[in-house]
Amino acid sequence: MNSSKSRVVKILLDTTYLLPVVGIDVEGIERPLTILKKLREEGKIEIYYTSFSILEILGKLSKIDFDREKWKWG
Repeated sequence: MNSSKSRVVKILLDTTYLLPVVGIDVEGIERPLTILKKLREEGKIEIYYTSFSILEILGKLSKIDFDREKWKWG
């Protein structure tokens, strides 16, 4: 194995980092998300999440006044 070869770091995201994807604002998360996005685009990290996070997001969405217009795929 070549020790100079860079490895891709695998990161498991907590629900906090996934909430903005569905339009739920999280205070103080913009900078970390920007850094994660840059690292992913550079191929330095792989991002993962669990099905438990999705369930937690669904629970959160069911308790708030969710704005479907804010969450657009295009």
